[in-house]
Amino acid sequence: MKLWSDYEGRTIAEAYPLKKLVRPEGRSAFFLTTNGTGTPALVRVIEAHFDESEILNRWRAVAEIQQENLVTMRKIGETELDGTPLVYAVMEPTEISLEELLQNRTLTLEETRELAHSLVGAIEALHSRGMVHGQIEPSNILAAGELVKLRSDCVREAVADPEREPTRAAHDATHECWVARLTIVRHEADGRDAQTQIGEAAEDHHPGPDEDVDAVLVAAHPAGERDLRKIEKCGAGAAD
Repeated sequence: MKLWSDYEGRTIAEAYPLKKLVRPEGRSAFFLTTNGTGTPALVRVIEAHFDESEILNRWRAVAEIQQENLVTMRKIGETELDGTPLVYAVMEPTEISLEELLQNRTLTLEETRELAHSLVGAIEALHSRGMVHGQIEPSNILAAGELVKLRSDCVREAVADPEREPTRAAHDATHECWVARLTIVRHEADGRDAQTQIGEAAEDHHPGPDEDVDAVLVAAHPAGERDLRKIEKCGAGAAD
């Protein structure tokens, strides 16, 4: 495969010109493009390694989540370029990342509160659909107009680790407990990561206890409580 920069000026799926390489990321890259009608957009292109269906199914699940603080996926598909199979996601454009912003200035207290509310909304929406983010960091927290948005193309299922799947001979209750525990661990990791970003953004303000910041700690609680009840039920069953 060529360097990603070599694809600048090419068009994928007969509709999306790869106008400018924004950045490479592993076996994928981000390009400025249009949505097929001239409207600016961002497209992520991934070189497929026989995992097209897995990636596309995950993206479709995320695209169905209607939440204003998740970057909108406008079009998802697969194509080929110079014999290389690719999957792509056309997304709404964003203007600046939290990482870039913090290189120039700190957030105001009001902006920090808005960051907290936005991350809570995005995390709750993902967790309610059985998904986790797993990469909540400044480079993935973005501004689009007046809204703070969390990057959505890197979202994954809360439990999708075949190497740790119990054997088929395992009892269903054992599997249910394993799923519940792993889900809680990954939900809590999202909450901790979000809290870290908010805490660092608020450092210069030295605020007292703030409901907005504290809300991040409980962003995953609705799903988490259901999973805890499953674990308690499994534990009771084992005791019997």
